[in-house]
Amino acid sequence: MAWTRGQLVFNHTPLADVTKELERYHNLHFVLADSSLGQQTLSGRFDAGDLQPFLQALQTMLPVRVQRGKDTVVLHKR
Repeated sequence: MAWTRGQLVFNHTPLADVTKELERYHNLHFVLADSSLGQQTLSGRFDAGDLQPFLQALQTMLPVRVQRGKDTVVLHKR
């Protein structure tokens, strides 16, 4: 039901699945520079329409460095 309020909720969700879900809401493509990042799990509630707080939280919660381009977000392993 969170999606009806514009929220995305993840509960130990693999990052590969999280990025696929975010691509549905934003006109961009996520690239995992290291395929092992896709197995990292993420939990939390995020505003589906505001990507920047998610990207900031991602760098805090996981060993990830975000590189954002015009229509691509590359996730690098830290």
